[in-house]
Amino acid sequence: MTELPQDLQKLDERITSLKRQTENRASPSVTIRKYNLGVQMTTDFIAPIFIGLCIGYLIDDFCSTLPIFTIILSFLGFSAGILNIYKLYNSINNDTRE
Repeated sequence: MTELPQDLQKLDERITSLKRQTENRASPSVTIRKYNLGVQMTTDFIAPIFIGLCIGYLIDDFCSTLPIFTIILSFLGFSAGILNIYKLYNSINNDTRE
């Protein structure tokens, strides 16, 4: 292989140094990953409960019933939140095993 001219060698060195710098910045720290995981778990748990409460309240208001649908759908939302956390936990464990 022929040797590169001086300006191309400098350019190649600069490209490799910039690649190393971007590789170092690309991986987020452990603290940020844990924070993101905590936020995701919180929203995955709270959102179904809130949606169940809202839909249950609207059905109760429309049908003029006691808060039976609100209670039932909030329990269903709670169950969905637990299921979301369980799925997220399993996906985290499968990623760490590999």
